[in-house]
Amino acid sequence: MRNLITLIIAMLIASPSSANIETGENMMGFYFDEEANVTTIWNAPSTSWHTMYMILVNPTFDILNGFEVGYTIVGDGMILLTTFHHPVMEDVGSPGNHIISIGSPMPMLQVNVLMTLTVFYMDADADDPLAFFIHGTTPSSLDPDYPTALIEGFELISLGISTWDGYSSVIYGDGIVSTNNQTLDSLKTLYR
Repeated sequence: MRNLITLIIAMLIASPSSANIETGENMMGFYFDEEANVTTIWNAPSTSWHTMYMILVNPTFDILNGFEVGYTIVGDGMILLTTFHHPVMEDVGSPGNHIISIGSPMPMLQVNVLMTLTVFYMDADADDPLAFFIHGTTPSSLDPDYPTALIEGFELISLGISTWDGYSSVIYGDGIVSTNNQTLDSLKTLYR
């Protein structure tokens, strides 16, 4: 039993990413897997490529006819390529401010990948995170703080935002060392 517990702890410590399962309804977020579980990458090299997905989870509606979503990136990185998952999506917005029309209705599942984004993490020292935030568009059909969905009957609804500690998704470089207040306090006492 002790070996099993040790193995589980070791696997958790060595994990390159963290998993979160969104339970809210009509939530949109950035994820690093197509199942909408992974929102964080740990130990990314200073110049590395990552695939990220914009996903709508747990919709309460059956059909999506379009959506509006904006996003902001904080840190040294950029989105190099955006690919839409439905074959007849047309974007009339701008990078980071997507206003999407869907030519034929998109049936909804529990997890719906809307876009695939190729992200370039380029912090030279890999000691600063690259964080991604989702919000509404400018201009917005409903609320500039939240994404909007055009559902069946051409009704507009606001979507929730999947966030973890304020961001939707984050990449931590391999130069980032997490701090522990207890360890920091112990170090301070050595120099008093």
